[in-house]
Amino acid sequence: MGEEARPRDYRLVPLAGAAWLGVVSALQGWGIAGVLGGELALACGWGWVWFRTDWGKKLRWLGLATGVALALGGVAGQLAARDYRADPAVQLSDGAQLRALVRLDSGAVLRATPWGQPEAVATGSITAVAEGDRWIRSGAQVRLSGSPDVLLNVGPGTTLRVSGRLERGFWEQPPRVGQVRVRTATVAAEPSAWLRWVGLVRNRMLDLCAGLPAPAGALVLGMSVGDRQLLDQDLSEAMRVASLTHLTAISGTHIAVAMAVISLVIPGWKWVRPLFLLAFLAVLIGVVGPTASVVRAAAMAALVIVGWWGYRSSQSQVALAAVVLGIVLLRPWMALQYGFTLSVLATAGIIFSGTRWADRLGRWSVSRWGKVMGERPLKWGSSAVAVSAAASLWVLPVLVTLNPWISLWAIPANVLATPAVAPTTILGLLAATTVTWAPTLADWCAKLAALPAGWISWVAQLFASLPAAKLPWPAGPTGPILAAILVGLVLGTIEFNWGRTGRHRHGR
Repeated sequence: MGEEARPRDYRLVPLAGAAWLGVVSALQGWGIAGVLGGELALACGWGWVWFRTDWGKKLRWLGLATGVALALGGVAGQLAARDYRADPAVQLSDGAQLRALVRLDSGAVLRATPWGQPEAVATGSITAVAEGDRWIRSGAQVRLSGSPDVLLNVGPGTTLRVSGRLERGFWEQPPRVGQVRVRTATVAAEPSAWLRWVGLVRNRMLDLCAGLPAPAGALVLGMSVGDRQLLDQDLSEAMRVASLTHLTAISGTHIAVAMAVISLVIPGWKWVRPLFLLAFLAVLIGVVGPTASVVRAAAMAALVIVGWWGYRSSQSQVALAAVVLGIVLLRPWMALQYGFTLSVLATAGIIFSGTRWADRLGRWSVSRWGKVMGERPLKWGSSAVAVSAAASLWVLPVLVTLNPWISLWAIPANVLATPAVAPTTILGLLAATTVTWAPTLADWCAKLAALPAGWISWVAQLFASLPAAKLPWPAGPTGPILAAILVGLVLGTIEFNWGRTGRHRHGR
């Protein structure tokens, strides 16, 4: 039986969704009631399947496993919430003085305050909080802000001994305890050799990209090493309005789109394409560093690649579900993060819709214009359109919770920008890997990367300036519900029309 004939295996998908629901219910304070409500809904659903269909005997163990996954998610969420509430940093009141050891997750970046004053900002994890002469273990995350003289010259992985004022309120978003206005900071422990190299690469790339034409240089820096320091307010707003924000830094959506485009160019699935994609992920992590979002997206992508390598490309959803299940149980707070949700939805859109759309659109375009334009360019173009359209549609219900509007140009903007994602990212990574030992080569790679990056910025600015770029959308719970209904109708219409076309073609 050929690879295309393999039926998709969806058994792990409801387990991942149930575990995610259990974690969210616990972290959002729904507690036991939320988990029991979910269990009751599952029991009713599986009971209906059992008594009203012939699937009952086949799905009884799946129903039991889904219920267990929901319960495990609830337990994991309850434990994470308990640990957060008991953290010594969380016990401090707003405005309290804090002395702590903080391990930086990212290097400090320079920004301007609303009053125009320069300020260095970094994020990190508190490892210990001082109470008198004692140091008490902590695990809370924190945002640091302070004078550039204090924070700007430290890189990711550095452990700082900081003192300053803790600000809760707006900045408190568990597991982040808030923001610390740093008064003093001294280095308590140097980063590893790898992270020191990552910091050096970031600094060299910042200098290199600052010399590129604006705003392309800002996108090259963001898409290669995840640094947004050069991104000005106008480009940032244009990228947001055009739904291209995921291309301003390293993100799961960015990696998913880049890999989908790369896979179109590299021929063969036996070993060439998986090796190339694994090398791409290895270089990406090596240059950007082991940040949470990059490691999460890379793990998801690596499992998909391994599945492809094992001649099971139709089972990508198993890899996605496995990664989601592992992440929400081991790192429960990730279940509430928009970045994680958007990454999962974009990847799911590519897997469940994008691949089928690319195949159908490719066959249709080849049948129409294959003799004129050639088969391979049409398939590449069809895949780029399908991948970007599917990812954009699937993330829409979450995007409207961030912005009370939708853009009618989001899908066209993503379709036009997608072909430039892979060359910008790959050339930017080549520049980053050579900037410390072959600066001339790195300079040429960065200049070449600026060409497709300039195209992305032009697309963003064009579509952000068009009418209906920000179509008002209902706020509150109504917004995502309506968006989900709209997406469901669009997906259903596409599948119905293509299915009807297929039946007509076969004389049914």
